[in-house]
Amino acid sequence: MAADDFTTLAEVKAWLGIDSGDTTQDTQLGALITAVSADIRTFTNRDIYPVKSYAAMINGNGRQAIVLPNDPITAVALLKVNGADIPARQDVTGSGYVFDGAAIHLSGYTFTNGVKNVQISYSAGRAAIPGDIGRAALEWAGWRYREKQHIGISSKGIGPESVSFANTRNAMPESVELILKQ
Repeated sequence: MAADDFTTLAEVKAWLGIDSGDTTQDTQLGALITAVSADIRTFTNRDIYPVKSYAAMINGNGRQAIVLPNDPITAVALLKVNGADIPARQDVTGSGYVFDGAAIHLSGYTFTNGVKNVQISYSAGRAAIPGDIGRAALEWAGWRYREKQHIGISSKGIGPESVSFANTRNAMPESVELILKQ
């Protein structure tokens, strides 16, 4: 398991009904949790947790606001446009930058059009895992763990009845997809 996983081994074991003292599946479950957390980052195309530092050169857009790829922004350490330092705005009528959510807003300056002409160092993320993301990771890890019983099997007879399994390779449960699309 990784430090930035979206759920814990204890939560997944409880969800699956595995006794907390049973450690026989811990390695496999830990790997599933890390894989699902990475898949959530890929699906949402963002780091959600924890707070991390980022340094980037991005394209100016000719406007007074620019959206950064990671949010929520928690601090800005450096902002330059075309090599010129942009200060933090000190008051409502002053010049400089302010940030909210995923955007940096300028007053008295512009993110002039250009290729990689905006240099920024900032921190973004959340101090705690958002509840819905934790729930999605928990459900998806549990679902993948249960799916291992069906690998390579398209149907199975149980007495006079049979069960058919859908091809779920690289899929996610619908409930997880609904959460992540938000």
